[in-house]
Amino acid sequence: MDEIAREAGCGKPTVYRYFDSKDALLAAVFVAALDDLERRLGHVMRTETGMEARLVALATEILPLFRDHLVAARFLAETPSAGESKRRIFYDRRARIAAVLALALEGGVARGELREVNGVTIAQFMIGMMWSAASSDSGANLSAIARDVIDFSLHGLVKRDAETAPADAGPFRGARVAISHQVNL
Repeated sequence: MDEIAREAGCGKPTVYRYFDSKDALLAAVFVAALDDLERRLGHVMRTETGMEARLVALATEILPLFRDHLVAARFLAETPSAGESKRRIFYDRRARIAAVLALALEGGVARGELREVNGVTIAQFMIGMMWSAASSDSGANLSAIARDVIDFSLHGLVKRDAETAPADAGPFRGARVAISHQVNL
């Protein structure tokens, strides 16, 4: 708290007048960052029209928050001393972020850009990938990670050749055949 007071240009008692503990200060900073993120996500939803571009833009906004506030998020999510009300902040806000991603996915389904999917489940999947990527390399190019997460979520890893695949084959049929030949199934 001494360092925080020094950076803020005030005395430690002044900091404690507004925040009764470091935990409360950490939660307040995280909530302010989440409020800002929600405003930016709303802007993306109003301005980006194509589903894939919208999802990449959303991920590009989400990833810096995960990277920059990883300690606070982990504290709120995992630390028993954080208290249930502070943990609830993390889980409620994560659900709100997921709801925005799900809305973007459902818009893609409605416009025929995406097959029928459970948007909430896929949104949670995307958040998990972003969380993992943001926590694994602090120097990573977050724009590239955003594109990779969305590309993987929408297209997977299987290289498809639309001209040679049978019309009734699912998107992973070629991968199953190739794997079965390699392992002699």
